[in-house]
Amino acid sequence: MFSDDIACTSLDIRQCKGLGYNLTSVSRDYQKMVESSDLFQNSSINSTLRKIICMEVAPPCDYKHNRTLFVPCKSTCVAAFNESRSQFLKVFKNRDYCSVFPVNTTEGQQYCALQTWPNAGYWPSDLWKSVNTTGILIHNHHFSDWTN
Repeated sequence: MFSDDIACTSLDIRQCKGLGYNLTSVSRDYQKMVESSDLFQNSSINSTLRKIICMEVAPPCDYKHNRTLFVPCKSTCVAAFNESRSQFLKVFKNRDYCSVFPVNTTEGQQYCALQTWPNAGYWPSDLWKSVNTTGILIHNHHFSDWTN
């Protein structure tokens, strides 16, 4: 029988640990591909931007809400943009990427439940496509290119 429940797994991507969530809706195999890619080679990426990237490639998951997709709250995304506009634009190409995310309902809330699928063309970005099946990041999304 097919289930619409999202399976939560432990967040194992070391570059995504300590960023506000411990469970993700992607498989351990996919996480291994992400971790072995060049996606996080540049350690100078600010933590808020890294959080947005992590939430895109390994979305937060919550056992209590196993049919819910969690995304960054709009305020978290805007904070990442404001902290490093040039790095943000190199990753997500457009400031409007943040426009599709829900507004947080609690002060300090960093990720929100996606209530309706965005109709704008900004999310999800193509960042997740840059990790190919071998776990190697396709060159046009290499962080060392983003910081130059």
